[in-house]
Amino acid sequence: CIARANFTNRLIRTGHYERGVLEGEQALAELIRWRRNKAVVWTQYLLGKAYNHLNQVTKARAILEPALEESRRLRNLRNVANILLELGMMEVALGAYDKAATYLEEGLQLSESYQFRDLLEPYTLGLAKSHDALGNPQQALDYMWRHQELYEESRIQEIEQREQVKAAVFDYEKRNDSLAHSAERQELIFENQVARQALKKTRWIVGFSVVCGGVVLLGVGYRRKQQSAKNLRRLSTAVQEKNQEILTKSQQLEKVIEDKDQFFSIISHDLRGPIRAFASLAFLLKTQIEHGETKDLEELVDMLDLNARRVIDLLENLLQWALEQQGAMPFSPEMLPVDESVTEVISIFSLQAENKRITLQAETSQEQVYADRNYLATILRNLVSNALKYTQEGGRVAVRTCTVEDQIEIQIQDNGIGIAPEIQDKLFDTNKDKVRSGTHGEKGTGLGLSLVHDFVTRSGGTLQVESTLGEGTTFQVRLPKGGV
Repeated sequence: CIARANFTNRLIRTGHYERGVLEGEQALAELIRWRRNKAVVWTQYLLGKAYNHLNQVTKARAILEPALEESRRLRNLRNVANILLELGMMEVALGAYDKAATYLEEGLQLSESYQFRDLLEPYTLGLAKSHDALGNPQQALDYMWRHQELYEESRIQEIEQREQVKAAVFDYEKRNDSLAHSAERQELIFENQVARQALKKTRWIVGFSVVCGGVVLLGVGYRRKQQSAKNLRRLSTAVQEKNQEILTKSQQLEKVIEDKDQFFSIISHDLRGPIRAFASLAFLLKTQIEHGETKDLEELVDMLDLNARRVIDLLENLLQWALEQQGAMPFSPEMLPVDESVTEVISIFSLQAENKRITLQAETSQEQVYADRNYLATILRNLVSNALKYTQEGGRVAVRTCTVEDQIEIQIQDNGIGIAPEIQDKLFDTNKDKVRSGTHGEKGTGLGLSLVHDFVTRSGGTLQVESTLGEGTTFQVRLPKGGV
């Protein structure tokens, strides 16, 4: 349920509000059932924010106001500040400026007291708009000045952070082409200098414009006041657009660097090992044949077959992960007989199970599941492969299917070594820190379970894991039932 709440947060932050509402409502129901109170009020805030952006103000207010009181009771001050900001900006949009100012002033005081610096900019902007509409020009001007100072400070910090990130990228590329790195580094320094000069110039121009606008506003009366308010709104829009542009570019750069590092890590470490093993096994086979020694040939062929399967699994996961990162992985759900899909996967891994002396069995129902054929195959293949990898010789791996209401439940159960609680928390991340060797030293990349989680979620299903160290693990996948 926490994972689904985090997924809701990601959807809403990227503007997918309708999907965010669907995921958020399911996450909220699960969190309430498990009495995760702090996570409940956080998810209520996310839902209120999504409803507000969808112009469903009544629903937004109905969920945000109770969440505000519960957050106060829990002393969840960060969530209090978030909700006050959302309620305040919602009232600004509705024209209820007195009510908006009450929310925003309380939230600003709380954010200043507890150093919630990322909330100060939107709070000061909202208060500037509210007091301008209420006919308080001096207070509006003061808040606008404060907002502009905060904006400039944060932009300078973001420029410096971008420079550090780009410098790290250039340092990596320097190992391949020092001349190209030097030229791009100089270009980065030049761009930074130009950006700083432009920022200083903009600060002077904006400051001068605001001061002049304030003098005119105070001196010539209502008509000029309306013109100043128009300028203020235009400036606020420009600031918000610039903020969003900088945030988007920063997130894109971080994602590109993260994906590139992950890709090269897999290529350099996880793929190179099995390929070297191929070369070694081929040399041993050649030597055995040249000397007429055949007693170890069967063992070498088994090792070659096992190594080939590892490379195939790795390449398959790597290809699907790359396609998913590029948004090029097609999703074409259809009604599929679940027993046939399970039988196909069992046949793929039967030899591997036999080599480890593991009992691999299936107990399936004659039901149909609504899923993409490739997605379902990837889900089953990775979960069965993991179960075999972490089960000792003489162990047991079972794949069971059954119907639960309007869903098909697939269980992959083993009596292997189990998963530690601290690893379960980050089991579905593409993170090398969680990767463990199998009972026979089998290597992993961390991609398989991440793909399983993403494919199950995209298929409209759920994924749960229960595990006890030394006793075994059960993965439970639920997907829509065919014909529903």
